[in-house]
Amino acid sequence: MSVDDKEKSKLLNHGPSRWFTKEFYFYYACFCIVVPYMFKVTYNLSQSDHPNYPQYKALLGPSYEWLDEFEGFQARWHILFNFAMLRLISFNLDFYWACQSADNKESHGHSDTMTDKERIQLPWNIESDYNYLDCLAYVMYTPLLLCGPIITYNDFISQFKFPSKNINRRLIITYAVRLAITIFIMELTLHFLHVVAISKAKAWEGNSPLELSMVGYFNLVIIWMKLLIPWRFFRLWSLADGIWVEENMVRCMSGTKYFAYNMWLVFTFVALWHDIELKLLAWGWLISLFLLPEIIASKVFSEKKYGDKPYYRFVCGLGAVGNILMMMIANLVGFSVGLDGVKEMLTKIFGTANGLSFLLSVSFCLFVAVQIMFEIRETEKRRGDPKWKM
Repeated sequence: MSVDDKEKSKLLNHGPSRWFTKEFYFYYACFCIVVPYMFKVTYNLSQSDHPNYPQYKALLGPSYEWLDEFEGFQARWHILFNFAMLRLISFNLDFYWACQSADNKESHGHSDTMTDKERIQLPWNIESDYNYLDCLAYVMYTPLLLCGPIITYNDFISQFKFPSKNINRRLIITYAVRLAITIFIMELTLHFLHVVAISKAKAWEGNSPLELSMVGYFNLVIIWMKLLIPWRFFRLWSLADGIWVEENMVRCMSGTKYFAYNMWLVFTFVALWHDIELKLLAWGWLISLFLLPEIIASKVFSEKKYGDKPYYRFVCGLGAVGNILMMMIANLVGFSVGLDGVKEMLTKIFGTANGLSFLLSVSFCLFVAVQIMFEIRETEKRRGDPKWKM
């Protein structure tokens, strides 16, 4: 055997490649976590608000510091850059899946009769439709730049080539009227109900359980409306421009196969999205924890087994009342009166006779509201609206 043959034999006996093994996937994950974290730690040390910054500031020199005076139209643009990050991820994932599809020689079948799901899933030509200019247009699309809603790249590019049939003049006018009504209600609420100031100053001493609960409730209403208004404004702008996007708060988790897993993932992401704070992370996990009784009850007391019983809807209503109360408590802690306010509220509710009678009254009112919500879902089901499955 020649020397070259011996060398080739040694190479062949080194075993199979490990690049695509589970072991190396674990190493890749370590790299993806550790290396960015290394940059983050060093970046934090280099910030002007770090305690040690004054000690070495003189060594940096003025350089281009004067450019910091020009903050631009949106001074806090870096906070809203999270949306751009999600769009960049969407572009890269859709491009990757398109490359995989091209390798598998799958047929794409684009047409103006595509469903909303097909617009998201069907890939485009990897040579002509996944380029820098289209990516820039997608990431910087003005109506959805600041507040969303988020739309995938495949869906975005498909609507440029084949406009969505979901949009019509009546829809846009109706949506604009709804937005105007919401703004009007928000102004009336802020003008006549000073609940935000009351909660900020913690000026609830001597209030009854009913009064304290109303402060918390209308705080949640105002928080919802102040988010709803910009969401609907930018969605209206997008609809008027011919791009169909779903509402920001669509029913995205319920009814899915992996609901119990998705809710932890979604609420953890939402908490970290707002800010990396322990209280927000606790809020997200509390919401998920409070959803567990509903999941367990739906498995034990399933519609398939008990749905034809006359008492089924009423038992579900009682469970929904408890679920709503727990959700309100979690949101009050995270975004409204805080832990102190909730503690005082619960003390007054469960520690007095008036509080307990108030709790029964609230539970009855919520039960009535839940029955109306159930009927709305049944109406969607009867008319064939796909939302009832969500």
